[in-house]
Amino acid sequence: MNSASATLEPFNPFSEALHSDPYAVYASYRSRDPVHRGLASAPGYPESWYIFTYEHVLEILKEERISNERQAISSGQMTPSQLLFYEALSHWLLFRDPPVHSRHRRLLSSAFSARNFAGWKTEIEEISTRRVQAMIGSTQADITHDCFRVVPLEVIAKILGLDILDIDTMLEFTDSFARALDFRTDPSVFDRAAKNIKALDALLIPQIESRRTQAREDLLSRLVEANQEAQFSDRELVYVVMLILTAGYETTINQMGNGFIALMHDRPQWELLCRNEVKMNNAVHELIRFDPALQVMSRSVLEDVKIGGKLIRAGDDLNLMFGSANRDPSMFEQPEKLDLARANANRNLTFGHGLHFCIGAQLARMETVAVLEALIEQCPRIRLDESRPVRWKNHISLRGPQSLPVVV
Repeated sequence: MNSASATLEPFNPFSEALHSDPYAVYASYRSRDPVHRGLASAPGYPESWYIFTYEHVLEILKEERISNERQAISSGQMTPSQLLFYEALSHWLLFRDPPVHSRHRRLLSSAFSARNFAGWKTEIEEISTRRVQAMIGSTQADITHDCFRVVPLEVIAKILGLDILDIDTMLEFTDSFARALDFRTDPSVFDRAAKNIKALDALLIPQIESRRTQAREDLLSRLVEANQEAQFSDRELVYVVMLILTAGYETTINQMGNGFIALMHDRPQWELLCRNEVKMNNAVHELIRFDPALQVMSRSVLEDVKIGGKLIRAGDDLNLMFGSANRDPSMFEQPEKLDLARANANRNLTFGHGLHFCIGAQLARMETVAVLEALIEQCPRIRLDESRPVRWKNHISLRGPQSLPVVV
C-alpha cells in the first residue's frame, strides 16, 4: 500500500454513506488510491478491486484479459434458486464474452434496429404525456411512483407486444431480478427471483409459440423471427426478454429520478431547458454523466494484468466505478457542476464502451427525453415537495430514488 492510500479505510460497497451521496467518497479514493483493493463486493471473494478514474475504467472496458463473466461462486455452493438465477444470467449478453456474447448481440441488434427505434418514438411520447398529465392536480404526487416507474414498463410491454403483463406483475418481476443482481447473500432474494423466473417462463412460452405461427408488429415477433438463424431455445428467449425487462426498466426509472433531482436542485439549469436554450439530447447525456443509475459493474480477471501500476491477479474480482469515472476532473471540467451544455457530456461511461456498449441505451435516452419534454410542456413549475423527503433505494450497483414527492 502506498503512502497516499495508507490512511484510507478499505472501500466498503455496502456503506450507508453511499446511498444518498456517494460522490464525496468516490473523490477521496479517486485522488488518493484510484486502483484500490477494498472489501469484497460479492460472495466467494476475500477482497475486491475498485477502479475510480475515467482513464482506468476505460482501459479495462477495452481489456480482453478482463471478463464480463462472474466466476467466484461454484455451483456446489449455490442453492437451487441461485442456480436457476445464474443460469438465466448466463444468457444475458452483458454478462458474457465472445463468442457467446456475439451470438446474443446479433439477435438483439436485429430487433433493436434504427428503424424500430424510429417507429417507437410516437408511442413513447404518448405514454409519457399521458402519465405526466395524470399527476396534474394531485396534492400527493410522487413522480417516481406516478410517472418514472410506469413509463418504462408501459413502453417495454407495448414494444414487446405483451399486453398480458400488467404493471404490478412487471414491477414484481423487475424488482426481484434487480435485487438478486445486487449480489446479496440473503437466500430469500434468490428464492423470490427464481419464483418469478418460473412465472415469466410460464407466461412467455405460449406467447413465443404463438408468434411462430402468427407474427405481429412487435419486438417479440422480431426476436422470434431473428431466432430462426440464431437458434436459441424458447427458454433462452425467455431469458432474453428477462434481460430486456430488467435492464430496460431498472436503469431507466433510476436515471429519470436522478436526473430530475439534479435539475430541481439546480433550477437555473432546469429553466434553460424549459426555454429551449440547450439541446435536449445533450442535456440527457449530461444528466446521465452527472448522477448515473448504474454506479458500478463487476468484472473478473482472466490473466494477470497491471492497471495504474498495480498488479491484479487472475481470478480477482474487479469493480468499475462508473459513478466515480463520470466525475473525474481529468476528463470533465468542473465535474461536480451540472452543465447541460457540456461539450463532452456524451463521453460518459454509464452505458459502457465498445463491444459491451448497452444495446438499449438509445431507448433509455428516448424515454428520458420524452418524459422531460412532457414535464416542460405540462408543468414547468414542478418542484420537489420539501415537506416529504426523498427516499433512496437500498441498492449497491443501482442508484435511484425510491420515492420522489413533488408539487405539480
